Amino acid sequence: MEENTLTLLSSAKEYVNKGVVIVPLKPRSKYNFSIKDFRKTIRTTDAAEHMWGFCAKANISAPTSKKYNNWIVIDIDVKNGIDGVEKIRELISANKLSLSETAVSKSGSGGFHCYYRNI
Repeated sequence: MEENTLTLLSSAKEYVNKGVVIVPLKPRSKYNFSIKDFRKTIRTTDAAEHMWGFCAKANISAPTSKKYNNWIVIDIDVKNGIDGVEKIRELISANKLSLSETAVSKSGSGGFHCYYRNI
């Protein structure tokens, strides 16, 4: 358990050190905290240490809107019998597209989230 706790805090600090605005979520959830003070964005390592000191298992969200991180995210799911990873490969191949290297995270479904800066 302790190792996972350290990973969440260190991940939160790594994000803010790279200039990523984050929002803490309820543990293992996509939902914000209902406590007003913890619905705010986190922009510094001190704020991250305070938040994850309050709730060490808080999940991490990075808002994508222009106001915060200005990202476009491609969500490639693997669920309901459909392999989104294979489908995106087919789409790229059939249309002779290319996707540039980017930050990628594994999603809960076994798929991926690909992050691109909106320009």
